[in-house]
Amino acid sequence: MEEDTPEKEGLVLQKEIVYNALLPYADRLEPEANQLLADIKANLSRAVLVRELWPGTAFWCRKLFSFLKLYGRRFSKDDHILFVKLLYELVTLPNLEPFMTQSYARLLILLLKKKELLSRDDLQLPWRPLYDLYERVVYSKTEHLGLVWFPNSLDHILKALVKSCRLYFPASSTQEMLDEWRPQLCVFDVAMQKAISNMELFLPTITPVAEHSQGWK
Repeated sequence: MEEDTPEKEGLVLQKEIVYNALLPYADRLEPEANQLLADIKANLSRAVLVRELWPGTAFWCRKLFSFLKLYGRRFSKDDHILFVKLLYELVTLPNLEPFMTQSYARLLILLLKKKELLSRDDLQLPWRPLYDLYERVVYSKTEHLGLVWFPNSLDHILKALVKSCRLYFPASSTQEMLDEWRPQLCVFDVAMQKAISNMELFLPTITPVAEHSQGWK
């Protein structure tokens, strides 16, 4: 039976690596990429359904990372959105091992790297789970006691993740964030510096003109 390809099904691919067409084995890349993507989608969804974070979900997330590096975003917009939503749920899981949080965050940053491929009309992400994760890691109350250990790079990766995700925070998130942090803006309280840092990092500053009344205005 002849295998259906995205082109035959009429799907529009997000963004391929154009230089792959110059490779001497370019004619073999399409079936290889289609088969690998099908395997990733099937096995990753199965691992998540049975709640097998290790090794199943972690293994197939690494496969997805390799797929992006080898073939680019060679999948449909619907697949792209589903991958982002799944990784966002995974990275914000409570009590997740730090090295897995770091791995999922890197993959999610890569999925969101090309801003022109997904708009906020296509995708919206809640800001609160990501803020809770950032609070647990960056302002951990147990790390200095030796009860938990976070890689040194996790702090920087989470900040990069927030910057990648904040474009997709809903319009109402600005007011919610201000309600959360504005009470801490007291010049006589050390919490003010933390509140300002959070505002600088999380507040969505790139919004459509129609939503300015819910944003900086």
